[in-house]
Amino acid sequence: MPRQLVRAAWWHRAALGRLALESKAVWGYDSGFLRACAGDLQVPWLTMLRGDVFICRNSNHWQGFYAITYGREGAELTHLFVLPRHLGSGVGKRLWTHAVAQIQRRIPAGADGMLMIVHSDPHARAFYEHMGAVQVGEAESAVKPGRKLPLLHYTVEGSG
Repeated sequence: MPRQLVRAAWWHRAALGRLALESKAVWGYDSGFLRACAGDLQVPWLTMLRGDVFICRNSNHWQGFYAITYGREGAELTHLFVLPRHLGSGVGKRLWTHAVAQIQRRIPAGADGMLMIVHSDPHARAFYEHMGAVQVGEAESAVKPGRKLPLLHYTVEGSG
């Protein structure tokens, strides 16, 4: 069965957090740091209810997911995680492309586009840059004071 993207339901929240943690662990972070990240990797309830949260799956096997929130500044890609065994298989690109399409659907008629903001793990920055995002600065980590995270922007073009 080909990869499908399906909207996540509220009851998927805990499983999404576990998937994000497993994905983040691939970068070799120590267990203490990963425990500290666990809460931050959970998709907030409000995002589950009002944002766009989609799971990439093949049959009933999850491969990755993304979450987007919307605000005055534009859209924020708060989560994009791929299970380690699916890294390099195109799942990340599929999630990114779908996320961009979801944002495009929310661009008001006549608007040129919408800004997508990404606070990236340093190890994932190259992926986002490959997808066309541009690093515009750094943001302080919510988990570890003094740790800087790449801040990237991507302009989602309007469809018309």
